[in-house]
Amino acid sequence: ISLIISNLIPLFGVILFKWNIAQIVFLYWLETLIIGFYTILKIMVFTSDNLKNQKNISKRFIISEIFEAVFCIVFICICVIGFFMFALIMFMSMIIDTNYEKTISFNTIKIPLIIFFISHGISFINNFIINKNYNKKSKRGLFIEFLYIRVAILFIALTFGTILSSSLENPIGIIILLISFKIVMEIITYLIQYDPEFFKKFDKRF
Repeated sequence: ISLIISNLIPLFGVILFKWNIAQIVFLYWLETLIIGFYTILKIMVFTSDNLKNQKNISKRFIISEIFEAVFCIVFICICVIGFFMFALIMFMSMIIDTNYEKTISFNTIKIPLIIFFISHGISFINNFIINKNYNKKSKRGLFIEFLYIRVAILFIALTFGTILSSSLENPIGIIILLISFKIVMEIITYLIQYDPEFFKKFDKRF
């Protein structure tokens, strides 16, 4: 619920405060860092739980778990987050109108960004720290897959949304559609990670 509410804020920004596509792209661009941060925490918690749940644990197993966790974290930081953020900002700078670029300001989106950070944090604490209701058959690599799919879909959506909105005099409809698409994506990725039945359906298809 907190993730849905937080994702409605950009919608209000577009409708009430006339945010343009550049501001939305910048907001989602920075949110990628937040998602990456919590994905790293998920891997750390998952690794810690694996070590705690093992009986007669060996040094070889501990080293293997730590090495795999570190590899996943480095992969997230460099390959997924780094590549996405660099590619998106370079591509968007070529197609976004320069008049829109002038409206980009961190002060404009800092409150939504803080709310994003808090909402992702609530989800993380509730699902990983308190209830531990993430899928017990998950592997660390699965967290990266979720992040990769999420980032890839968002990149495609932002690209097409930016191209379409830049070609229209009044792009508010395209921007609202883009935000709505992201909300649906948030719901689906949440269900895949935390709803066992939904996860089984996803796992069978992919």
